[in-house]
Amino acid sequence: LQPQSGALLLLMLQQSWPPSVDLAMRELFKLSAAETQVLSCLAAGQTPEQMALELGKSKGTIRQQVKQLLAKFGATSQVQLAALASAAANALAPVPVGAQQPRLAEGLQLQQFSRAERTVGWRFFGQPQGEPILMLHGPSFAAGEFDHDRQLARHHGLAVYAIERLGYGRTQVAEQQQELQSQVDDLLALMDLCGLERVTLFSHECALIPALALAQQAPERVKSILSVSAAPPFVRLEQLRQMPEQQGVFILAAKQSRWLAKLLLRLLVLRLQQLGSQSWYQAVFADIDFELAQTQRPELQAGVAAAYAFYTQQQGAGFESDLQLMIQDWQSLVRDCPVPLRLMHGSRNPSTLVSDLTIFQQLKPDLTIELMADAGLTLALSHAERLYQALARQAKGQR
Repeated sequence: LQPQSGALLLLMLQQSWPPSVDLAMRELFKLSAAETQVLSCLAAGQTPEQMALELGKSKGTIRQQVKQLLAKFGATSQVQLAALASAAANALAPVPVGAQQPRLAEGLQLQQFSRAERTVGWRFFGQPQGEPILMLHGPSFAAGEFDHDRQLARHHGLAVYAIERLGYGRTQVAEQQQELQSQVDDLLALMDLCGLERVTLFSHECALIPALALAQQAPERVKSILSVSAAPPFVRLEQLRQMPEQQGVFILAAKQSRWLAKLLLRLLVLRLQQLGSQSWYQAVFADIDFELAQTQRPELQAGVAAAYAFYTQQQGAGFESDLQLMIQDWQSLVRDCPVPLRLMHGSRNPSTLVSDLTIFQQLKPDLTIELMADAGLTLALSHAERLYQALARQAKGQR
């Protein structure tokens, strides 16, 4: 903690610890009942001696439980633990929740299977006998929730198999397996289940990372990759400084420590719940008027609500998983990509400036980058026709 945080910390330590927060913190950090008691005492500013007296335990037992909490939270001091606990006490208060189960969109089939004692969700839309597309969604625009995705897939003769990635929709996070490898294994299992020998990968935003990992592990099963609005590996601090604050803060937090990212993500979910299913993009595109304007188009509102439910179903677990992927060094996945790679990017994308795309070009000079004027991160909404035209040509081996 920075010295200037002292006054805020003292203020937070004066707040109460609602019982509902116990349940949230236990679920979030896999705490025992005893550890939760100690954490709530820390939030109240108690010393180990005071905790021992109140809880009827020895000081040695209390100190051991504090040590275990430090390890689970990735914190370096009791002060950090107390700050986290107190912030959660204030932030995790109940708030009204918008509708979580919007209507099932016409033409969107939902399926699931089990792998490694986990549920993996997936969906299908488009032409059943069309060119096989394996879609890897990003954090912002769901996977087939918008009418134009399903209509354009049918129009262009595409059979789109959209995985629900870790922590999104119904797909459970892998507890023991490395997150990126788990996503690759999920994708291969879906391909085997559906009899897909070879596919074109269609990835949004940070989903380019598992798309590249799949191509590297099983190049014989991937024709090519079309990536939309992807950010390159973070190799320069300026990349983060240039991002909108409400987006860059999560990457900075994840780089600092996982517990800090967890806390910010819980606060984000609360903010989304407060905004509701029709206004939730305000948290993503605050003060970026041209991006917000795309999300507010009347014909998109059913998709906006469905995307909200898809994103919040697991309380931000999917975005947390994505943050861990983004902060890793995945340059080699780009450099060694064994299949044709094409990027489509909005020239007004505030999250990844056009100048940062040179990182991709330096890593893989033979990739193709197509820029679209007057488009931003909401490219998937504003230029859907262009995207599906390019996807159809690429899937059919056309230029």
